[in-house]
Amino acid sequence: MRYDFTKEQILEAISGVRNMSHLAQRLGCSYYTAKKYANKWECTKEAFHIEWEKEKDWAESQLHKRIKEGDVRCLLYFLSRMAKDRGWGESMEINSNQSINGLVIIRHAGIEDEEDSASSD
Repeated sequence: MRYDFTKEQILEAISGVRNMSHLAQRLGCSYYTAKKYANKWECTKEAFHIEWEKEKDWAESQLHKRIKEGDVRCLLYFLSRMAKDRGWGESMEINSNQSINGLVIIRHAGIEDEEDSASSD
């Protein structure tokens, strides 16, 4: 089916959408047709971007709400993503301007490896 949406129709449909699938549903077309029209004009691109940013704002507000309610999983998720500069996260980044030849072993305080725990028995 061929569609011939106007810029105004797309702008009206974009208002309040959650994502591209939601836009396609509003327009009664496929995801790919909605995406083509959303990206056709600079003003529709910007309007869709603004709606997507609003959706992310809402999701962040829900995360903060859960953190304030004491949800430890949400708190740890937030810290692991947003507080890496304070040592939180799932990985460690090491910056060095020295070259190292050979094996490098990094031990974290309070964590024993199997060899250490076997020798302490």
